[in-house]
Amino acid sequence: MIYTRRNCISGCEEHPFHRDPKLSDAAGFEVFTCPENSGFCISLHTGKLQDPRKQKRASSALGKILAGCLTGKRILAAGIGNPLVTPDSLGPRCISLLVPFPDTEPALFTTAPDIPARTGMDTALLVRGTAETARADCIITVDALAAQSEESLASAIQITDMGNTPGSGTDTAVSGEISTKTMGIPVISVGVPTVIDRNGLLVTNADCDSTAEIFSRVIAYGILNALSLRREIYRDRRQSHITET
Repeated sequence: MIYTRRNCISGCEEHPFHRDPKLSDAAGFEVFTCPENSGFCISLHTGKLQDPRKQKRASSALGKILAGCLTGKRILAAGIGNPLVTPDSLGPRCISLLVPFPDTEPALFTTAPDIPARTGMDTALLVRGTAETARADCIITVDALAAQSEESLASAIQITDMGNTPGSGTDTAVSGEISTKTMGIPVISVGVPTVIDRNGLLVTNADCDSTAEIFSRVIAYGILNALSLRREIYRDRRQSHITET
């Protein structure tokens, strides 16, 4: 996928992002949205996240956004990418920080399907098979993105329900699309731009390893924060039902 702070994914550039005052005030960061007819794109402009306090605020902000996007009580988090290539390791790193809890409400399941060059299998099919086995109601994918502008490189977290095709941002897509249409259940894609195309060469920032480590942790905690908020919603609903009866 290709994202920037002000433009939607590649192929949808005619739908520019607009600053969302309400979300920005709630998040404590600049938040831009793209009100697409067929879905949504949200860009949480965090800037560089070297300060641990800023990382914590970013996780909290992401958690609030994701809590409003997730559906159902069985969530599958899928880390997309190559764990051996630093700019592409965001997804697998994030998943390595999550501990599944299949017996709670909502339940969390995790998978890191790697890449076809190392598994010989289509990443989308592996994610779909895992989702079916887990009887998941919703999928969160975490993947590295290719930026269209330097201002968004390692400076924004993007959230969309429009799907994800692994490798498409760098023209190396060899897997199918991971989307609501292909998975049969809602798919929320989360990513961070970690590379940018410069005359046909993919360039990353000098502190790429640190970037991948920090953002993978921020996203992992953001997912946990979202599930915690969802858990509170379910608890309040049950208490309300008990009170009413």
